[in-house]
Amino acid sequence: MHIYEPDENDPTVEYYYRPPVPVRRASAGYDATFYEAPTREVVNQEVSVVNKVVNYRKPWRLYFMSGLCIMLILYLTFLLGVKPWWDGVTSRWAAGQSMVSTAEGNVGHGGTSVFFCYAEGGQLTVIEVVGTKYKVYTGIVTSKAHLYVSMTIKDVNGDGKPDVVLYVEGSDQAAELINTGTDFKWSS
Repeated sequence: MHIYEPDENDPTVEYYYRPPVPVRRASAGYDATFYEAPTREVVNQEVSVVNKVVNYRKPWRLYFMSGLCIMLILYLTFLLGVKPWWDGVTSRWAAGQSMVSTAEGNVGHGGTSVFFCYAEGGQLTVIEVVGTKYKVYTGIVTSKAHLYVSMTIKDVNGDGKPDVVLYVEGSDQAAELINTGTDFKWSS
């Protein structure tokens, strides 16, 4: 044997390609014997292959639920992040850096009253000016120090006298100044 010739008996080297032997299939002119007929396992395997092909299609519900979850996340991000930030920016634009809100109306104290309100150092201050006289009402706010306070004048307790209702930024509760006819007192 020459050194460059392949050795047919060497099992570690595969020099020869052996093509696969085709399987004999049933045809119209050939009857499969009992042993060559497809068994139940073969039929079940074919069905599972068909099911696997069908499962590659993603149902519309998957896309719908994915889109729904993405929209919910975007909505919550807007509701919990963007909207409070935007409300804070616009309230600063409306009230300015001084954070003093004003309102005026006739509350029965000798003419038209002008009210100035602000929150500083955890304390709520309302100043009522009627002509050249003024009165100062102070109350305690339990939230942060420097907040925007808006106010409206309306009858809260139903006695026919207009009261002052104060809405503190970031608080769910409103503070009320109840009209006594000549003065205001904080509601308890």
